[in-house]
Amino acid sequence: MLFPARFVDRERELEALREWCSRSRVTPLYIYGPEGSGKTRLLKEFTLRLKEYLGGDSIAVYINALEGESVENALLLSEPLQELSSIVASIVNRFAGLGLGGALATRLSSVLERIVGRARLKGNVVVVVDDVVQALGVDRVEWYVKWLHSLQWSVIENYSPKAFNVIVTTSEGVSLNRVLRHRHATMKMLWNLDWRAFRELYNHLSPPESLDYEIVWRTLGGNPGKLVELANIHNWSLGSLVHHYRERLKHIVFRVGAEGLEELLEMALEDPDSISEAGDPRMVTLESILVENNLITPMMTSLGGRPEESLELGVGRNYSWQTPMYRDVLRELLKTRG
Repeated sequence: MLFPARFVDRERELEALREWCSRSRVTPLYIYGPEGSGKTRLLKEFTLRLKEYLGGDSIAVYINALEGESVENALLLSEPLQELSSIVASIVNRFAGLGLGGALATRLSSVLERIVGRARLKGNVVVVVDDVVQALGVDRVEWYVKWLHSLQWSVIENYSPKAFNVIVTTSEGVSLNRVLRHRHATMKMLWNLDWRAFRELYNHLSPPESLDYEIVWRTLGGNPGKLVELANIHNWSLGSLVHHYRERLKHIVFRVGAEGLEELLEMALEDPDSISEAGDPRMVTLESILVENNLITPMMTSLGGRPEESLELGVGRNYSWQTPMYRDVLRELLKTRG
């Protein structure tokens, strides 16, 4: 039996998005965070609620840049649109090599003209592009940042909308520095669920009575994607889930060993903020390895407020382990290697 992910909590994040989109901003908003933290689910929910938040003349277009073929999976609108498939086909006909979602992400002018319409572009318009880095590739991130910024200003100048905003998501750690190099982007973080919201999702997924919620919380640290993975793929077996990631992370320990960074990794396992405080240039190498592999996350301005610092969960002021499980698995692998 598959357990669908239920949308829980995130009211502060939704309010932050509503406030952001209430007027045109200078730059697109880029949202990053741990893999599985719920970026896609949050923005789909915001798309569906847009009229409730910003009024009847508002319209949102959500694009899943990773979708290859299905129009229904590639596009979500805040209101129904007849003949959507034929309109989309006419837009992406010459760009099928990118996949449907990637073609739409790079043809936003046509998307707005054909799907939103010139008259509706006078209202409050929000465009969401999800997982664009994985769709287009890291090498095109900087181009896309500049291109989106130009597109945003072009729409504002040509149509004079009440408000026009673009939101982009990525979970690719390696792309963060490339986005941050530019003044053409605003970056905000979405963190995992807090204890209460995670418990609500946990109960919704009907776990076995023998499973201890506190152990799940201390293992996953509120990551909803990992919780759904535990339920659907590992049949609620924490041992199976941890074993899966132990196998996946072995190469990290080998790479750290080859670079002579074991001692620094041990420091980061005890306190992730040691990455920013050690003053050792080798920490730059370690930080690059851990960020690129989506194991730690640099902590920046958050959509819904920063999580509490917790050494138990591996949450620091400047860096945090995406889940405590990653930290615990790497610690075990280091001991085994030693």
